[in-house]
Amino acid sequence: MKNLLPLFLLAFVIIRTFGQTKTDTAKIIHKTYTDYDDLQRQRKDHKFVSEYMVDTVLGFKAAIPSWFKMRETGSDMLFGGALPAVDGIENVIMIKAFPKKDYANLAAFKDFIIGEWKFGTHPKWSSEHVCYGIKEMDYVPGIGQPSYRASNFWQNHIYTCMYVLAETKTTYLWIDFTATPTTYDVNLPKFEEFLKGFQVL
Repeated sequence: MKNLLPLFLLAFVIIRTFGQTKTDTAKIIHKTYTDYDDLQRQRKDHKFVSEYMVDTVLGFKAAIPSWFKMRETGSDMLFGGALPAVDGIENVIMIKAFPKKDYANLAAFKDFIIGEWKFGTHPKWSSEHVCYGIKEMDYVPGIGQPSYRASNFWQNHIYTCMYVLAETKTTYLWIDFTATPTTYDVNLPKFEEFLKGFQVL
C-alpha cells in the first residue's frame, strides 16, 4: 500500500472524544489510509476532535489544528501544510528533517540553516533564494531553542519567515513558517498555536 504522506507511516494517532458518555473519556483510534484523499475522507467521516501526527523515526509529535490543511510533500523527511488563505494567499508550515549523522552537532546544523545570512547572498541551503535579513527572536517554550525571523527573496517574491530549530534523537528539525510581508503578522498566532502542539519524543 503506497502511502503519500510517508511521515504518517509509523504512527498516526487520532483522538476522538465521545460526548456525554458515562466515563467522559477520549477514545484513541489508530488508522491507516491508502492515499491523501482517503485520509481527508476519514477526517471528515469520523469528525475527529483532535489529531496528532506522530513520527517515531524522525522523533517528533505534532497536534494538527482543525484549520491546518495537510499537504503531500513527496518526501518522508518533510511534513507540512497550509494555513487558511488571507487575501487569497496561503502561508505554509513545514517541518523539515535532516539526519543527525550529516552534521557534527546542533551548532553545525544551525550554521547550515541561518549561518552567514547576509543581505544579497544565498543561504547555504539554496542557490535560488536571496537573503534579505534575519533576527534572533524569543526562545520557544518546550523546544528550548530561539526562533529566527528571516526575510528572503525567491521567484520574484519577498517572503517573511519564522524558523525554529529542534533536535531529536535521530534528526535535526527545521520548523519553517513562510508567509508574505502582508500575511506574516496575521498568521503568526496560528504558527505559535502550532508550536504549542509540537513535541520532541
